[in-house]
Amino acid sequence: MKSEYITIHNAIHAPEQTHVAIHGVALPISKAANGCRYVDYYDVDQKVTIRFIEQNKKKALSPYAKRALAGEKITWGMRPGNWILIDKSTSRLNPFQQQLQQISEQL
Repeated sequence: MKSEYITIHNAIHAPEQTHVAIHGVALPISKAANGCRYVDYYDVDQKVTIRFIEQNKKKALSPYAKRALAGEKITWGMRPGNWILIDKSTSRLNPFQQQLQQISEQL
């Protein structure tokens, strides 16, 4: 289980936070051109940078956008060829997230 992922997820959805501390390093919470908050995190175990970004609420046809508009905190973690969905009720896994099978239990 990657507690860092949960920490980043929570920070992205806390509007007052401008940084998130992971292992003593302050990572900036940036804003994408579409207005979504995100954090780029280098996962040393996987040796890859993962971009964690909040669900874009402006994607009209997306059921995830509808959930986010209703107040649900939804975060996507993306790296080339893989992704993870973090939300309150489930985590949907792609190959890089085997260690996150129980992520929703910690939210």
